[in-house]
Amino acid sequence: CTLWFSDKIPENVMKGDFCNVYSHVSDYTLKNSRFRNIAGCASIVRNDNTTLTGNEFYNIMYPAICIGGDLDNEGVSSRNVTIENNLIEKSSWVERNGRIGAISVAVSSADSRLVPYISDVAIRNNVISDSQVGIHLKGVKGLTLEGNTFSACQKDILKEDVIEQ
Repeated sequence: CTLWFSDKIPENVMKGDFCNVYSHVSDYTLKNSRFRNIAGCASIVRNDNTTLTGNEFYNIMYPAICIGGDLDNEGVSSRNVTIENNLIEKSSWVERNGRIGAISVAVSSADSRLVPYISDVAIRNNVISDSQVGIHLKGVKGLTLEGNTFSACQKDILKEDVIEQ
């Protein structure tokens, strides 16, 4: 099998290192949907060019919106993601692979190797309430946060290794 890379390979990459597939599919939209009482995530997204808009999430055990995969099992991350105008209530009281937040944008990995960034993410005008963390961001490059409203969250936004626009 031969793989071709469109991005420049960093100089610190060695033979035997993991490589990352950026998405399962491209151009995914989730619009005007309602999710209730789910013992898991309502929306796990591992796609490029994704828009989640106008959705409602109520009583979701893990992050209601979970962008980015688990490299150990799913092997992908995302690019060009917009999360806007969603309502999220009572979500994410249990972690999923170290991720917490009504909205979680991160790549999970038990391996300490360099994990690829999720890139070009816009999170705008969402209403989030009754969550331990409103938005959890880890390993995000090119982030726009605008107009999000939080109530009864222990922490509104948790950022780890984030490069904003």
